[in-house]
Amino acid sequence: MKEEKIYRQEAVVPDRGLPFKLFRFEGADGKYICEAHQHSCVEIFALREGKVDFYLGDKKYVLPAGKFIIVNSNEVHSIHTSGRNEAIVLQIPMEKQIMRFSGEKKEEKRKIFIRELQGVCIEKKEEDGKLFALLEKMYRQQIRKEYGYELLMQSIFYQLKYLLVTAYRIPEEKKDYYPGNTHSGHLERITGYLREH
Repeated sequence: MKEEKIYRQEAVVPDRGLPFKLFRFEGADGKYICEAHQHSCVEIFALREGKVDFYLGDKKYVLPAGKFIIVNSNEVHSIHTSGRNEAIVLQIPMEKQIMRFSGEKKEEKRKIFIRELQGVCIEKKEEDGKLFALLEKMYRQQIRKEYGYELLMQSIFYQLKYLLVTAYRIPEEKKDYYPGNTHSGHLERITGYLREH
């Protein structure tokens, strides 16, 4: 019987007053490795400058500046860098209902998204630009923190959620092709119980 690897389960704490966590990721000038881990949130990793090797499970993606990758809830991922880079990272905890109002069943919390990178899905080029622009706008507002910025951040976030639901969600009939973590439902039940208690 094949031994199953255990990965670090990272806890994601949303920014104060907001339903998500937004931060700048900066790799060092030398080699930097963010070890394989997972968390019960959807993560968007948008590279502003440099280049990183992004791993989803064992599959490697070379992510250049101007591209992003969407990591599904409880999907094992890691980052390897060899030079300077800078990214915006948005983490959306699943209990903060990424799509609860989208007409789907309440108990169906885990949503699966298409991962966009390196122009693999050419037909989404326009949406890619919109998503990247929304992340940039959120990041600029977070730095400024002008009066009432939380309201502005939430309005941009709703635009981003709408884009995720309409342009990046894998249709129900195609979910069989998704190579996700088969134990994610079990992990979500455990982390859900821990959050409640």
